Amino acid sequence: MAGYIPVTVDEHTDEDIEKTIEAARRAFAKMSDCL
Repeated sequence: MAGYIPVTVDEHTDEDIEKTIEAARRAFAKMSDCL
């Protein structure tokens, strides 16, 4: 689960990190579908 989007832990709460990872996964899935 290496993050596609680098996340700075100091600047985010765990909840924000989870949302960012979720959004990154969705975006990556959409990109994969387009390929």
